[in-house]
Amino acid sequence: MLAFARPEAAAVERKEARTTARRTSAHAALAVALVAAALLTAPASADTKSELEAAERELDSAQAQLSAATARWQAAQSELEGLQDRIAATRARIAERASAIRSIQRGVQRRAILAFQSGPASTIDMLLSSASITELSDRLEFLDSVARGDSDLMTALQVEQQRLEWDREALASDIEEQAA
Repeated sequence: MLAFARPEAAAVERKEARTTARRTSAHAALAVALVAAALLTAPASADTKSELEAAERELDSAQAQLSAATARWQAAQSELEGLQDRIAATRARIAERASAIRSIQRGVQRRAILAFQSGPASTIDMLLSSASITELSDRLEFLDSVARGDSDLMTALQVEQQRLEWDREALASDIEEQAA
């Protein structure tokens, strides 16, 4: 039985040797393939890495441009809000000035009506009917005060009208700037 066992053992050993040789060859082929793949992919991974770095730089640049554009937009938005506030304030001033002008004009009209109704003769009569120099002086002072009041009314009217004109010009300029 030993004789029979031995040929079988030899056959098994040869079969194992072929399998081991095949394994070794397969391992060697695999090792060569891995080394070749590593050598061939090393430049590819280097290209991929440089492409990735380039893409990251482009992304950083795009983000910087976006940040700059956002900052410009926010500044423009802030400027627009300030301009709109100025327009609203100017419109309010125009309304106030128009009201003040109407009030002053009513005062001027009242004085004109009184001056017309009393006429120039009443002023002369008032001065000539003075009983003393002191009374004449008081009446002259009163007439001077009335004349200064009238003059002040007219000056105030002119000042308010000029300010109204300037406010209207400022409003037109601000509206034009807002449209641009």
